Amino acid sequence: MNVSPSRRWVATGAALLTAVLMLALGCGGSGSGSYSSGTGGAGMGGHAGGAGGRPAQGSGGAGGASAAGGRGGTSSATGGRGGSTGMGGGTGTAGMSGGVGGHGGAAPGCFLSIQAVAPTTFSLEAGPGVTMRVQGRASGTTAPLTWSWTVTYADGNGTRVGTTPVDLDGAAPGTVVEFPVANPGLYQIAASVTGDARCSFATQVLTAVESTGLSFTFRTTTAQYPVQETVVKSAEVGPVLPITQGQPVAVEPVDVTFGLLLPSYVRITSPSTSFAIEGDTTRTPLAALLLPHLSYDVLIVPEGPYAPLMLSLNPTGGGWRPTVDPGIDVLAWMLAADGSPVANARMLLKRGTVPSTLGTSDASGQLTVQARAGSLTATMVPPDGSGLPVATTRDPVDLAMMGVPQLTMRWDDLPAGTLAVQVMRPDGLTPIGNAQVWLYSALPRTRAGLLSVGDALALEAASSVSASVTTGDDGRATFPPYPAGPYVLTVVPPDSAAPAAVTTVSAIVPAGATVQTVTLSSKVTLTGKLLPASAGALIRAVDAGSPPTDYDPGTPSTGRAASTQATSDGTFSLSVDPNRDYQLILQPVANSSGSLGRAVVKVSSGAAAMSLGTLTLPAGQLYQGTVMLIDSTTPRTIPNAFIQVYCVSSSVGCVDPAVSLAEATSRGDGSFSLVLPQGAATVAPGLLAK
Repeated sequence: MNVSPSRRWVATGAALLTAVLMLALGCGGSGSGSYSSGTGGAGMGGHAGGAGGRPAQGSGGAGGASAAGGRGGTSSATGGRGGSTGMGGGTGTAGMSGGVGGHGGAAPGCFLSIQAVAPTTFSLEAGPGVTMRVQGRASGTTAPLTWSWTVTYADGNGTRVGTTPVDLDGAAPGTVVEFPVANPGLYQIAASVTGDARCSFATQVLTAVESTGLSFTFRTTTAQYPVQETVVKSAEVGPVLPITQGQPVAVEPVDVTFGLLLPSYVRITSPSTSFAIEGDTTRTPLAALLLPHLSYDVLIVPEGPYAPLMLSLNPTGGGWRPTVDPGIDVLAWMLAADGSPVANARMLLKRGTVPSTLGTSDASGQLTVQARAGSLTATMVPPDGSGLPVATTRDPVDLAMMGVPQLTMRWDDLPAGTLAVQVMRPDGLTPIGNAQVWLYSALPRTRAGLLSVGDALALEAASSVSASVTTGDDGRATFPPYPAGPYVLTVVPPDSAAPAAVTTVSAIVPAGATVQTVTLSSKVTLTGKLLPASAGALIRAVDAGSPPTDYDPGTPSTGRAASTQATSDGTFSLSVDPNRDYQLILQPVANSSGSLGRAVVKVSSGAAAMSLGTLTLPAGQLYQGTVMLIDSTTPRTIPNAFIQVYCVSSSVGCVDPAVSLAEATSRGDGSFSLVLPQGAATVAPGLLAK
């Protein structure tokens, strides 16, 4: 088993609407039902009685002469009793949007609610990378429902916030969604359904506050307890770091036919934590210690023809021995523009983060994948040398349990060509062998072809290419044929070729063959000065790359790093690749007083040597605590616990929540000491920072 890093106003809208509906339906001479638990008033003359109360079991009003009895409770968990009949009166009707109708009730009601999943409260700190997961629930109905979600940020403009469905096997499709909470303020969450006319909608308001300072996540790893995280404010220097006993679980997926252990890759994550537990069930079930108060997402990817599945499980709730069926067989054909089959093409369907099995086409172009029901995007990967691009649908394929349509991918007739790359040292004369050359599509993406879903629907698929080759001793490498058009080349030379640097250039693949010579740039120097001056302080620059956007293909991270130490006056010099994005990790000399803290700064190198100016390290705060088991009858200290500290992404001054800012191991008595930064490093004006 491996542990790896991953990464609320009151809801008055629905209540107000319900009250308005009650008033509208309970008037006309009738007695109005109370909004809380109680009894509706009697109707007068020929009118109906008032509505019953909410949210408990209200009673309908009594009907007047020749009138029907009052309605049952409105929007209650249990509908109120139907009104009693007056002279000539009829029976009452069930509560509107309520639960079970009472005496004379016609049918159960339907009630929607929105629950906070992670975090488990509708109040949190906003910031980059912060997300909220919610789940919609419907009671009082067994009809298949289609859920729709709207999240609106109260900025005065009614700005919509996009939601991402989280597809979990065992949860009704569309009931779980996530959305970003980047800015402080109010977020109104609205859920509505179709499929049962009695179901209305539900609203909830999330209150996001601005961070009041740097917060830290303490991740504690011990041999006998689950890995667990505790969030601590920088000003909170508490004496105890709590540890909770774990609930042992064994993930044991079994096949549906024989009930035997199914060899599978398993990944356990939680929306409430930033790490993952990974393992496999090749020989035995995967054993793990988990926190009983958290819910976990469990991804199971079986070997063989079984569709992967994602479950939401609680350690105390069971379900850790799921029966796995093969899923839905999806038949697909891979065709060229002229209708001829494309052999050895691969297809993968994806439902959220859950993939299907991987299918490979035979000589006739036919393949089969196993998938789970839901909305899935499709990715088709042609064989090398075919001259075709990877094709990915923009719109999803709706896959149901019954009536699975056949899929047919037909690539467009795309002119193709080959690109040979000659890589040279900065002198332009000496070739570089063993250099890795990446070719990837420039933006905007073009069309690759159409994916037909049965006979009724055709989805456009976008084209993309991402491939690499390695140069020989002559510095030359040739890519297989790809569609003609604009590309980006990034060349990563071997360390032995220094001072040659990582170099990115534009490239054109013509309809034919061409050779492009890439003369690599030389390394450039980044200089700067640390304050307070700290002789021996370590400065480490890590190539971070930049993510692609709709307008920029970005640059892939090479993971390369350069390190140096500051001199007695705090100055330093680093040799790095030009025109790259870096993270500078600044580590002061170890000290026991907590005078300085570790920091992370984002910078970009230029085409030539440049000065970063003055970087001022944050003041340090000595944190002394004790790791202690707190949920037993006899609390006790925990020795040899490994503690890592990360900044919380939403907090002010957090540059990268995946970079550890401090580490320590608890002593024999459970105590530990470490130094936390009290803020972010500050930089002199003019620093090229992001």
